[in-house]
Amino acid sequence: MQKVAVISLSILIGIIGVFTVLPNAVELLGFSGAKFFGGEIWRILTYPYAHVSTMHLIENVIALSVILLLMVELEFKTKEFSYLFFGTCILAAIIAGLVVPQVMMVGASLGLFALFGGLTSKGKEFLPLYVSYGLFGIIIFLNFIYSINQGVGFEQPILHAAGFVGGVVIFKVQDHVWIKKRILQ
Repeated sequence: MQKVAVISLSILIGIIGVFTVLPNAVELLGFSGAKFFGGEIWRILTYPYAHVSTMHLIENVIALSVILLLMVELEFKTKEFSYLFFGTCILAAIIAGLVVPQVMMVGASLGLFALFGGLTSKGKEFLPLYVSYGLFGIIIFLNFIYSINQGVGFEQPILHAAGFVGGVVIFKVQDHVWIKKRILQ
């Protein structure tokens, strides 16, 4: 089994385990700039494991499962996965924490959208970019409609879009660096 599959399954088990064992995970593990910059630094790594509801958990588990299958098919490397998922989660949390320090971030969807962005970039030979970008556009549009319908703010779709864009950018940058590194060796 590929290392990326093992890491993904570990995250999947961790997400389900935290939700099952820690009913107040959002309060203890969720990220907000105010708490993080106030000294609770673990939150930058733990917020993807905390979920608000069972439906939130199920949505993220299904998305991670589908993305895992695509990553295995496209032969994603462990470094690619780590840079995309964790790198984007950390970077987005710091930026959001500085801009809107009171907003609480939870769930793995930001990292999942980053992986989707990386999959879009890596899989462009298999699926034209206009199809991938179109699917992303539909998902974000539906995310905005959901937010309007529920009467909540637009932080969620904006962070999801930022995760996707961050995933595309991080994938292209790290891919470019690795290509240069391979050529120099």
